[in-house]
Amino acid sequence: MNRILLLCLVGVLALSGCQCSHRNVTAATCEKEAVCEKCNEIVAPALGHNYITQEFVAPTCTEEGKTTYICTNCNDIYSETIGKIEHTGEEIVLSNPTLTQDGEKQVNCNICGQTVSEIIPKRGMTSTTPYEISAPNLYNEILNGKFSDYNGKYLAVSGNITYISDYGDLKGYYLHGTIGQGVVCWVDDAELIANTGASVVFIGKVQNEGIDHVELTECTLQTEVDVTAEPGLSSENPIPVSIDELSTLHTNKWVSFSGTIAGTVEYGEAGTWYYLDGDVACLSNETHSVGDTVNFIGKCAADTTYWTVVVDCSTIQ
Repeated sequence: MNRILLLCLVGVLALSGCQCSHRNVTAATCEKEAVCEKCNEIVAPALGHNYITQEFVAPTCTEEGKTTYICTNCNDIYSETIGKIEHTGEEIVLSNPTLTQDGEKQVNCNICGQTVSEIIPKRGMTSTTPYEISAPNLYNEILNGKFSDYNGKYLAVSGNITYISDYGDLKGYYLHGTIGQGVVCWVDDAELIANTGASVVFIGKVQNEGIDHVELTECTLQTEVDVTAEPGLSSENPIPVSIDELSTLHTNKWVSFSGTIAGTVEYGEAGTWYYLDGDVACLSNETHSVGDTVNFIGKCAADTTYWTVVVDCSTIQ
């Protein structure tokens, strides 16, 4: 019987866990928990620092400021430096910043009474400090081999829109020249924001150089313009043309035209190539036969040596 009672007592103690009374406990600090010295069990979490401002020294235009903090629990102290404030007063520009050179200004400070010289950062470093240039002048600079001066710089480019290229969610607005030439500003927005002929200013970042063109990305329109849907920018509003009129000017534009089918080539799931008299190749999912006269709306994809290629063609309703 005694053995049975002893075994039961051991079992109860095993199930009940540690019975330490935690009488010898190290006090918790800001960074360390309170721990029982007898069983090493964590009794309470660390307190954590509680910093308050002990001293504040305001910055001036000649001296840095400083804030000193102290912990109310452990008296730990640390400080943070506050940068100088700007000199404020009458400014005289000694030299204007350019694309490649910083400018300089003189400030007659009404805080400290000193006259100081300050640098004006070169233009084009950010979208808020663009370098202003007209599209024709930028085009000539690129042709003269100065692309490296402009590469990666933000420019405010002014000009008249000569062509609009639709490339998925991007729209390319040409301010000088036409497709593949001159200056093109890419806008990451499928919505129409300007029409051909509009006098505008775009701010964008110079990224790519072609044989005779330069491209700006991240462009935003700075000019308020009234626009209407321009023909060719959607299948609902195509440009009516004859087959003989189709050219590179219609690349990426929606066009409507008529012609006689001279030949066909099956092209799998993409549809059928219909070759019209006048050297126009039309890709369509519709069914037509040689000799049929078709009235198509489609998107002009390219103007090659042998064919003007039009895709996504469908019959005009």
